[in-house]
Amino acid sequence: MQQNPYQAPYNAPQGYPQQQAYNPYQQQPQGGPLDYEFTPQQNATIGATASWTRGAGIIQTILGGLVVLGALGALFSGNMGGGLVNGLVAAVYLSIGLSLIAAAGALGRVVNTQGNDIQHLMTALEAYQRAFKIQVILVLAAIVLGIIGGILVFAFMSR
Repeated sequence: MQQNPYQAPYNAPQGYPQQQAYNPYQQQPQGGPLDYEFTPQQNATIGATASWTRGAGIIQTILGGLVVLGALGALFSGNMGGGLVNGLVAAVYLSIGLSLIAAAGALGRVVNTQGNDIQHLMTALEAYQRAFKIQVILVLAAIVLGIIGGILVFAFMSR
């Protein structure tokens, strides 16, 4: 009789757990075979990406802060429309900036910690997704509002 190569080489005595074949697709507890550590070269690439992401996030956040100042200036000078538009733009900059900073932190943890590289990478990807989703939705909303505004301006000017 031929032995199954994936079966335990012996039968465990009664009362002891049977050894099971390794299944790479089965969720393993932390510290199990699915823990993955990136190589030093991969860590260098991830670390550089984290640095650039952090820089982009800081720039977005600073721009958001400057636009907040512009929005406040517009509001205090009586320009309600300009203040509201600048406030919305500031919210976009700030939310994207903070999402990028969060992604950079998660990427940094991939490089600087042991044992949870995949989980940290997934956290970073979720933060990237959030930043990109905010940007796409708000740009599409701005395009739609711009078209509506253009139609309204054209309608009032043609009277």
